[in-house]
Formats: sequence, structure tokens, C-alpha cells
Amino acid sequence: MKKCVFITVIFISICSALFSQHVIRMQPCQNPGIENQADSIKQLITNDGFELLKASSITMESDYEMPVIVP
Repeated sequence: MKKCVFITVIFISICSALFSQHVIRMQPCQNPGIENQADSIKQLITNDGFELLKASSITMESDYEMPVIVP
């Protein structure tokens, strides 16, 4: 009986650990003020002879880390 209870407790603790991970979903930034600022920066950079390969904007939240790689 004790072995059955022990196995059940272990199984429940493993299942709760598997489902406790919080997934961070990226959400696009839809703030017109920020989009205008980003567009003006893109225009300045393009005028200096640089080429934009890929652009992405996401909503940043505190306590979440989001890597940004810039060559």
C-alpha cells in the first residue's frame, strides 16, 4: 500500500512539473507612435546607404528576456 501511494505521489509531482512551464508568446507591437519612430529610423539608415534585411517589432514586457542580435 505504501509503495502505491509513493508511486502516485511521484507521478503527480512529475506531471505538475511538466505542465508548470509558462510559454511566452511574442505579440507584435501595434503602437502607432512607436511604429512612426521606427519608420523614421529605417528611413535615416536607408538614406545612409544601409540595407534593411529584416525588421520585426514585438511588445516587450518586464521580467522576460528577449535576445536581440545585431551584426
